Amino acid sequence: MGSILALIILLFIPIGCMAQECRVDQDRVQIAENNDPGYVVTTIHTDPDYTMIVFDNIEWFEIKGTELLLKKSLDYENQTTLDVALHCRRNDATVKITRVYVTVLNVNDNPPMFQKSTYDFNVLEDTKVNTAIGEAIEAQDLDLDTIFYVLTGPDQAAADHFRLTAINNPVILVNQPLDYDKYNYIQLILTARDTQSETATPSYTATATINIKILDVDNKPPQFLPCRNLGDICLNDGYTTKVTRTEKVTGALVLNPAPLYAIDGDTGINAAIVYSIVNGNTGGIFDVERVSGNITMTKAADTLGIVLLQIMAAQVDDGRKYALTTVQIDVVEKNNNPPTFEKKNYLGTIQAQSAIGTFVTDSSSPNKPLRVFAADEDFADKLNPYITYVIQGGPGFTVSRDGYITNNALFDSPATITFSVRARDTTTGEEDFTDVEVEITPSVPTTTVSTTTSTTPGQGTTTTTTSGSGTTTTTTPGTGTTTTTTPGTGTTTVASPGTGTTTTTTLGTGTTTSTTLGTGTTTTTSPGTGITTSTTHGTGTTSTISPGTGTTTMTSHGTGSTTTTSPGTGITTTTTSGTGTTTSTTSGTGTTTTTSPGTGTTTTTSPGTGTTTTMSPGTGTTTSTTPGTGTTTTRSPGTGTTTTISPGTGTTTTTSPGTGTTTTTSPGTGTTTSTTSGTGTTTTRSPGTGETGPGGDGYTATDMAALGATLGVLLALCLVGLGFLIHKQYGDQIRNRMSKSSGDDLGGSEDRTEQLIDDDDDADDNPDPGLVEVMPASISYDVDNSISKDPFVTDYLVLGAAAANLFANENPSNSPHAEKPEEGFDPDDKKEVKSILTKEFKDDPGYKSVWFREDASPEVVVIEGVEEGEADDGETEEGYNQEDDDDDDEDQLSPNFLEMNNDSNNFSQL
Repeated sequence: MGSILALIILLFIPIGCMAQECRVDQDRVQIAENNDPGYVVTTIHTDPDYTMIVFDNIEWFEIKGTELLLKKSLDYENQTTLDVALHCRRNDATVKITRVYVTVLNVNDNPPMFQKSTYDFNVLEDTKVNTAIGEAIEAQDLDLDTIFYVLTGPDQAAADHFRLTAINNPVILVNQPLDYDKYNYIQLILTARDTQSETATPSYTATATINIKILDVDNKPPQFLPCRNLGDICLNDGYTTKVTRTEKVTGALVLNPAPLYAIDGDTGINAAIVYSIVNGNTGGIFDVERVSGNITMTKAADTLGIVLLQIMAAQVDDGRKYALTTVQIDVVEKNNNPPTFEKKNYLGTIQAQSAIGTFVTDSSSPNKPLRVFAADEDFADKLNPYITYVIQGGPGFTVSRDGYITNNALFDSPATITFSVRARDTTTGEEDFTDVEVEITPSVPTTTVSTTTSTTPGQGTTTTTTSGSGTTTTTTPGTGTTTTTTPGTGTTTVASPGTGTTTTTTLGTGTTTSTTLGTGTTTTTSPGTGITTSTTHGTGTTSTISPGTGTTTMTSHGTGSTTTTSPGTGITTTTTSGTGTTTSTTSGTGTTTTTSPGTGTTTTTSPGTGTTTTMSPGTGTTTSTTPGTGTTTTRSPGTGTTTTISPGTGTTTTTSPGTGTTTTTSPGTGTTTSTTSGTGTTTTRSPGTGETGPGGDGYTATDMAALGATLGVLLALCLVGLGFLIHKQYGDQIRNRMSKSSGDDLGGSEDRTEQLIDDDDDADDNPDPGLVEVMPASISYDVDNSISKDPFVTDYLVLGAAAANLFANENPSNSPHAEKPEEGFDPDDKKEVKSILTKEFKDDPGYKSVWFREDASPEVVVIEGVEEGEADDGETEEGYNQEDDDDDDEDQLSPNFLEMNNDSNNFSQL
């Protein structure tokens, strides 16, 4: 069995070898289009003595060696498949045929393409949104790719009025309402792309231009030109012109800003327009041409003023579409004279660095602003309100409507600027020119005060003040106060450590404060001694006081006095009556001390009094009251030290009488000064001295005199008015008081009282018992048995008599004796006395009555009206007037009776 199998294998081996004589690696191949020529399709294998050839499609394929090659590039769009027959030959005989199939793969190698590069559409402006403007605009792609579209435009805002239906559907729709007046033509760019992503590779695009013309629709009324747009409305501000009274203008009136003209609001349609006057043509003076709109005059205007015409422009094809405007016609008098400047040249000045808006001043009158003025002889005051001014060629300046020139820029340095000013009559257009020359002057320098402070170790703080400042004081540790006066000030004080105060006066200097150690002129007082003053070389008078003496004063030319008080010393100065010290400082000199008899200053220094001011080293000033320390200097009233500095010197110090200075110096300190209450020093700076205040205009003597005269007149008028008011208010009372004070006319109350007493004495010969019983017992008599003439008592008696007389005259029946006429009472022989009882007080304890004679003289009852001052004692003016009203019998006389206190003590004084 095995041998049979081996035999079979041997028999089939030659057949297998014969089948492998010609073959290819692949008989089905895929090749992408656009391949390069010579592309290897497959590999060929042949046995010896065998060959393989291309039998067909020899234009596409060839065999080189063992490879089947493409002779040219494939194109999928033209041919998608190819095949080739390969013959296997041996000895020129075909023993086998092999066919190879080639599939062409599509590659994106073609861009999309539109049928046309430009598309045109006409769209009505009233086309509704989302309406298609036409058919789809599609692009073709040979690669059969899906096309994506994008719609843009040069003006994206305009392009936004349209959109695509979808990204793959190129139908264009209206996206926003259209407006012919805003966009009457819109251009779009439609882009087609064969890939969805712009960044894909490869990717091809194509574009097409779409021109859309917006067609106008008749939906707007006419509009006058020129006009300004307010949204969808164009407004015209009207027209103006002027005519001369009594003159008829030939032809059309010239209007401003342009001729009367209107157009259809739908400019795309541009319907014909007609014009008419609808209002304001009073008297039919004006007319408007229906088609052209020209305004003409039918006759001359005879009235000055403004004529306001209302003009209507309407469409011919639709009268409901119209517009209105106004034409203002100013009827004026004939203009015979143009504006003319009063001067051909104006000169002005302005300071450099002047703020913007500063007026240029007139060079001929510096207190007045510069004004250019063009006169017009056609006006009575030569002032034409229609003239305007304009600066030409003058940077930095502007002119107001009234002709005043101001700066609108800053000028840093002096210069001269020349420019022209034009005056124009806006109603006639007539002009005139003038030249203006402005000189820019230097600005007024200002004084700058700067302060430099430096600290020297061990010396405290030194302060220096430059020119124009006052006095600066610096205190160093352990020293007093040092004051130096530089240009413009008065007194310089220098204090050395442990010393008192050094004062130096420099003529014409300012104020510089510095602290030096041991400088200036030093006056040293040794312990237990007085004060020794030494004078340096070149001084005037040198006085030296030995120990135990008083004060030594050193004077040097150009310098002051330096006084130093050392610790432990004290100053005791006593100036007896009759002497005094007067110090006068003349210009350029030192100090002159003159003692003149009969004057002066009494100075008493006694230790243990006053207030001590202690200057601690490095600190400020400490004030404390320490009994028993220091030295007290007292200046008695009426005395004092007077120091006068003539003009040109530093500081003038005047101590007026009644003042004085109390100075207390503690041991070990600098200068201790305490000023007691009521004292003080008066400092007066004469003209020309060191310090000078800020300059000002001030007031002259004439101004003061005018002010005084005015105030005097006002005071006189006030006094006259006050006198008149006093006369009206208190005139009657003043006259009454004056008449009462005169005893010659009416007699005093004492005289009337004496008359009553005398008459009563005469009646004592036949006394009436009833009278004796009722006489007031409280009335006392003096030694002569006469009633006391005390004014208080007398006044009450007079008042009582007056009241009784009035009572008796008005009601005689009230008399107690009137009921007994039959008793033989003789009124001629006896003087009956009646009593008046005050009803409201009769029940009070201590009630008193007043007795009087019945036939008392009437004039004694007349009592003038009580003055306001007297009425204050218990009566008001209203009460006084009430009594006036109640007294019907007395017209002008209003007797007032003083209230009487019914207490018995009231009459105890009688």
